[in-house]
Amino acid sequence: MFRTDVHGLQVRTADGWADVDIDEETIDVAGGESVMVRCVSTPNGPVVHGDPDNGRALALRWTATEEPCRQFGVLQEMLESDNVEGLLEAQRNWVDPVNNFLCADTGGNIGYLLRGALPQRRRPASLQVPVPGWEGDSQWDGNVAFEDMPREINPAIGFIVSGNNAITDAYGTVKVSHAINDFYRIQRIHELLETSRTHDAVSMGCVQSDRTSIAARSWSSHLALRGPYKGDVELARAAMLDWDGDLASDREAGLVYACFRRTLAERLIAERVGPRGQRLLAGTDIPAGGVLLKRWFAQLIWPTDGHSSEADSIPDLDLCAALAGAWADASAIAGPDSDTWRWREHHWLEPMHTLADTMGDEWRSPQPVSAGGDAETVQAAAYAWPRGSSFKVTNTAVYRQILDLGALEKSEWVIPGGASGDPGSPHYEDQLRIWAMDRLVPMAVVDDEAS
Repeated sequence: MFRTDVHGLQVRTADGWADVDIDEETIDVAGGESVMVRCVSTPNGPVVHGDPDNGRALALRWTATEEPCRQFGVLQEMLESDNVEGLLEAQRNWVDPVNNFLCADTGGNIGYLLRGALPQRRRPASLQVPVPGWEGDSQWDGNVAFEDMPREINPAIGFIVSGNNAITDAYGTVKVSHAINDFYRIQRIHELLETSRTHDAVSMGCVQSDRTSIAARSWSSHLALRGPYKGDVELARAAMLDWDGDLASDREAGLVYACFRRTLAERLIAERVGPRGQRLLAGTDIPAGGVLLKRWFAQLIWPTDGHSSEADSIPDLDLCAALAGAWADASAIAGPDSDTWRWREHHWLEPMHTLADTMGDEWRSPQPVSAGGDAETVQAAAYAWPRGSSFKVTNTAVYRQILDLGALEKSEWVIPGGASGDPGSPHYEDQLRIWAMDRLVPMAVVDDEAS
């Protein structure tokens, strides 16, 4: 809350009204007039939405802007570390992003740390929604102590897995996120690693390129317990039965499953938040809407007690409507003959050069390649949620590498495109087809003597 009095603009805080800091910055615009931007800062961070002069606005308090950045010093300490313990200790002053940090050394040690400055919030609501900045229990009690952040070194299982998964509240007092999170990707990596006691670059490459969805496999098992139905509803259900969730196979199940995710999500979300809310979440107006939908949909089939899931309570009316819609959508996309339906043919990566829209044909984008997989497979390849939109990949792994710490000269890497952003360079898109074929290229390693 804000007010204006004889002292100027003020913001309400837990200790009463306080002055704000106002800066006016000029942004020069190429080919146009300069724009003056008024920046208002409060004890709870800068205003990011709304007009304080109208009495209300949103301020964002963020650890990355809370104090001067010291992370370049962290990078130096990382480069000077010679083992896992030293590398983890080097993260002490890391601020943002808060993320999963995995490391290994040539001595055979492996380690994990949730690194970054994590606020110690006074109430759970502060993890979920904007809270009144003038209330005392909306404030932070500093940050979680570095020593209390989740970590492990050389776990008994023999490996550590991370798949861009969020850490929730499994670590007692360390509350990272309230958001529902799926663990399908790391669960699949566990499955693959547990097939053997030893692994090499070849087997790790197979892990990276894996396109089997545990979520899809779970839906297949669930649908086996429902029905049988009639007509298109049964055709859609049958297409996904006895399926291991492989989204790289030639079965029609992949396309039907993708359409089913959309139709079921559309129906269930509309029942909960209404058609307008459903369109907002599935569309592009809310940048995080797709992530929220993905996490919500993922937990439908996740066992809540080791056996049952929320999917068990979905009424036949909703399930049948979703299955019928999925079959209709798949037919509209790929034609009436389901024997010819191939997920890879309708799910593709189309890299877009950042300057393509403004620089014309000179800054062309690379040619598209088929993808397979989805947002819940190890080889991530997400797509948009709205029915009727294409299954073009919206985000994927932008870099893959396999490091052999015992023989660095055997290390490999690949970028879905190339190492150059210049369309005239031979390295602009020379790795795209290699990436699409799940291959890597040798990594140039410079030893100490050569450097």
